[in-house]
Amino acid sequence: MVDRAAKAQQLQSWAAEYGVDPASVVAIGDGANDLDMVHAAGVGVAFCAKPALADAADLNVIHRNLDLVRFALGLTGSAPDGEDPAIVR
Repeated sequence: MVDRAAKAQQLQSWAAEYGVDPASVVAIGDGANDLDMVHAAGVGVAFCAKPALADAADLNVIHRNLDLVRFALGLTGSAPDGEDPAIVR
């Protein structure tokens, strides 16, 4: 079992291991136990999340399609085929 503090610590550990500034990390979660991790990252994404995380995240994706995260981050030129880019900032 992993609590919310452990998730944030692991994000910071991986960032340090790979020489990446945590401000350059994207963290994706779906519930309150992801709050610390989302706050530790440069961009926090609530993915089909519960209200506590949806309210706190930088991006809120409300459709179950991770391609929407790539679209929101500008990593792809258009929304996935047939998808409404249901992303709320």
